[in-house]
Amino acid sequence: MNQHKDMKWSEVVRSIIKQQIDEMEEAERIASKSNLTERDVEELAMSVDKGVARRWKSEAGG
Repeated sequence: MNQHKDMKWSEVVRSIIKQQIDEMEEAERIASKSNLTERDVEELAMSVDKGVARRWKSEAGG
């Protein structure tokens, strides 16, 4: 930060915080329409994680 003294850091932080809030509100809006249970979400997440791991492993030659 000391290397970029001309940067308006408060504006940068404010912009990042606003973006995060907007993303959280969008996620909440989408989730509010969902019929999935917490268990459904956990199972889906685990399935996606396993699929991603398999893909990375196969692409890495494993």
